[in-house]
Amino acid sequence: MSEKLNLQGPPTDLLLTSVQEQNVHVPRNRICRVEVLDLRREYAVKLPMMFKRDIFPASHSQIPKASVAQKWEHLRPVADELMQYSPSVEISLLIGNNCPTIVRPRKVIVEGEDDR
Repeated sequence: MSEKLNLQGPPTDLLLTSVQEQNVHVPRNRICRVEVLDLRREYAVKLPMMFKRDIFPASHSQIPKASVAQKWEHLRPVADELMQYSPSVEISLLIGNNCPTIVRPRKVIVEGEDDR
């Protein structure tokens, strides 16, 4: 994504710890001052500092799809708010918990009191 959008940033060294390894030095490029627009291009959100990665830990099966929401009665009202799914779209930006403005729930939709 950074090449396609001409995003550049200074090199930095991350110190990462995972389940498999501790204190691993990972060279990355730090990218700052990026804004994204919502699907309707109404709202802009400034993203926190990002780090360039070659491989994304995401798959197309994790993308919310209107066709799936249509199968659940309680989710049908929001199905039209989802972006049209295209399997050819490349996943190039992951937005996580470090950007609460985007990932926080706006509304909680439950199936029913007795449904699990």
